[in-house]
Amino acid sequence: MDVIIGNEEDFEKMLGIKAEGATESYSDLDPENYKLVAHQVVKEYPNVQVVGTTLRHVKTAMLNDWQTVMLYKGEFYASRKYLNLEVLDRTGGGDSFASALICCMLEGKPPQEAIEFSAAYSALCHGFLGDWNWATRDEADRLMKGGSARVIR
Repeated sequence: MDVIIGNEEDFEKMLGIKAEGATESYSDLDPENYKLVAHQVVKEYPNVQVVGTTLRHVKTAMLNDWQTVMLYKGEFYASRKYLNLEVLDRTGGGDSFASALICCMLEGKPPQEAIEFSAAYSALCHGFLGDWNWATRDEADRLMKGGSARVIR
């Protein structure tokens, strides 16, 4: 299965596909606008079956809203939005999203569960310094299911 994962800036600068309403800072993108981008990617690259991205609204350097979305075999899925996510370090959020999404796909998780887990896992990454995500699968599962992001070890 061919998969493309990137952020809204990647799709614009690398593929020439721009989301409507995208600002110079690529902040506050509406998931519905991204849905159009994902469909355009699939139209231009018909072998692609999955297109995924993160959506970040930067409020301050240390406070962001965070959401993940994907087009999976023609159906669009959006995670819950993590409002006022406290950011210790933004580095690694996209990589964490990509790795979690690929893991869920390899495990055969349903698309909505995959996008929710990927959002939770990547949201947790923002609480660690550097681009290594130290969150466990259990922590991401708890957050995905509405639990706290509190570390339990």
